[in-house]
Amino acid sequence: MNHTRIQQCLEAYTVLDFTSISKLKESRMQFLVLARAAEGVAMEQVLPYVKAEAEMVWQQYSAEIVRSVYYIADMSGAVLMCEAPTLEVMQEIATQFPMAQAGVLKFEVLPLKPYLGLGSLFAKSQP
Repeated sequence: MNHTRIQQCLEAYTVLDFTSISKLKESRMQFLVLARAAEGVAMEQVLPYVKAEAEMVWQQYSAEIVRSVYYIADMSGAVLMCEAPTLEVMQEIATQFPMAQAGVLKFEVLPLKPYLGLGSLFAKSQP
């Protein structure tokens, strides 16, 4: 995917242009996004960005990018379930979060695909 297409996708999602979003939904992928505190970053360095980060999560939730968000149990970061047209677009969206831009969180974007193994376990035997 070229840079222009990534930019078009980002604009559709960040501007909340729901007409463009609905067109892009046809080929959306799911992602697990791990957002962890960067090594050596103290909680005091993270706190100034909490409100802006929460606002960005809400904007991306409203744009149907973020589907759910959870804290990691030890509070070292968060896990987001997301949808986007491509891995490149999702990675670019992740770089736009305030904590990513400030360098206090590191984002790892993991593309997901359906697990199809159950089908072979429950497939009917052919006579």
